Amino acid sequence: MSQSGLRGLASGILITTVICGSALYFDEAPVSESLSSAEMIIELENIGYSVKIEKEDSVEQEELIEEPVVETPEIEEDLPDNVQAETVTVYTMVLTVTSGMTSTNVAHQLMQGHIITSEEEFLDYIQTTNRSQSIRTGEFILRSDMSIQEIAEIIS
Repeated sequence: MSQSGLRGLASGILITTVICGSALYFDEAPVSESLSSAEMIIELENIGYSVKIEKEDSVEQEELIEEPVVETPEIEEDLPDNVQAETVTVYTMVLTVTSGMTSTNVAHQLMQGHIITSEEEFLDYIQTTNRSQSIRTGEFILRSDMSIQEIAEIIS
């Protein structure tokens, strides 16, 4: 190859690199948030796909989408006639935090398990107390009668 041919090839590669790099840099396509495995399965099933889960993943998936346990306290039947018993429903769940999960993913799972009433309130507390980077991996038993502060203390 001649010297001018080599310069032309190098110039073409440089121009192509600049064009592709600027297209990627200035692209305004929104960056999508990554979904957990359970969320992906739900989304795929909602649009009509059938999802087969292998045995290794099935235990983890069942834990993620398992219905929360509802505890209802026993009511004493010897109450006076003018006193009515108030029933309080307390939800309990096992929160499984895996490596790579964000505080938003954790808040979403807590909402699905009826442990918290507001994802935004939980995320605000996690952010203001600088705990978003200190959430530990593992399994945590949480109840809906816990405060956000107690939940944050347990998982971080």
